[in-house]
Amino acid sequence: SFARSVVFLLDISRSMTGDPLEGAKRALNAYDQLNVVAYDDKHTFFSDPSRHTPLIQATPQTVHHAIQWVTSLQVGGLTDIFTPFKRAIELLQQASQGVPYIFLITDGSVKNERQICRFLTDVTQRDGVHRTPRVSTFGIGEYCNHYFMKQLATIGRGLCGSALSSQCIELQMQSMLTAMAHPVLTEIMLGISGLPEGCEMYPYPTPDLFCGHPIVVSGKFRGEFPPTAILAGNLPSGSQHQQTVYTTTAATMPLDMVFVRQRMDMLMAAAWVEDDAALRQQVIQMSIASGVPCQHTRMVSFETTPEEHRQLKHDRSKGRSSLLSKNLPSSDSMNQLGANALDPVADALSSIDLPDGSCCDPIADAVEPCGLDTCIENITELLDALV
Repeated sequence: SFARSVVFLLDISRSMTGDPLEGAKRALNAYDQLNVVAYDDKHTFFSDPSRHTPLIQATPQTVHHAIQWVTSLQVGGLTDIFTPFKRAIELLQQASQGVPYIFLITDGSVKNERQICRFLTDVTQRDGVHRTPRVSTFGIGEYCNHYFMKQLATIGRGLCGSALSSQCIELQMQSMLTAMAHPVLTEIMLGISGLPEGCEMYPYPTPDLFCGHPIVVSGKFRGEFPPTAILAGNLPSGSQHQQTVYTTTAATMPLDMVFVRQRMDMLMAAAWVEDDAALRQQVIQMSIASGVPCQHTRMVSFETTPEEHRQLKHDRSKGRSSLLSKNLPSSDSMNQLGANALDPVADALSSIDLPDGSCCDPIADAVEPCGLDTCIENITELLDALV
């Protein structure tokens, strides 16, 4: 397997009340180098790079000491992710062996999240894909900005996971860390020749392939799709793997509907990072066309009769509009809802004043608070497995 150099970034700000490092111990073995950075508005190292090498071998004794150190951590002040994130990249750039990984664990959001994403993009462009660390993220609870975590992992070609309740932290973190411990193919490139300009592919860049986590690539193209594609990447031996993938046409399965959620999530995360109104509008149009709600749309349903439904379908086939308000309960707000027959949901949505809200508003009411106590227990258990 690949040798791995891993830096864990563990949020210990006062908003955390659980223990994320529990999941880490099963992800490491004696061939890995590691360090742990605990941060709130300050940051501290498990192995101080000013006194020792930036990363140390993950021997059973080292892992045991890491467990004790993490267990002794006290929940602290506010949250600064950017400073320890930059330090983690510096440590990994000094590492002499292994595929570099950063594993970020937090339950909060910070003001400079867009700056962090742009910084990682700049590092990738400056240093190249090979020397830039893979970044995997794990968000905990309802106040974490999951758009930020998703986009940072996409830029970093890593995995993104989350737990909205304390009961889910251990299981979901272990699953993600176990996969992260077994990379199969790195620096993956997908070659598709013969497609016209303007094609879209998600996720981009293509993340590494991990055992138990298949890569699902979706996209949008015009014209005829070629009969083959070329998949290439690096194996643990250092040699390059290349294979021809034969394509087939789905006769009955609506693939655009199967993968629309993935495309919308990634585009919405990118729109948030770039604060791009045009990209946000593209997500809204995709949501309306597919009937899959997103952050900026809502699903509207109404009661009708078989005869009215047949009439509505007939009107749509003729390109005529239908007024939905006659089928809705009588009220000042509902009577204003009308729709075009080609897109009844679109017009209905246009009359609703949607609040901007935070990225977590749609799920905030459905989750319960969770914290660092459970997380630290999870990580220490994982570290125990290495001893």
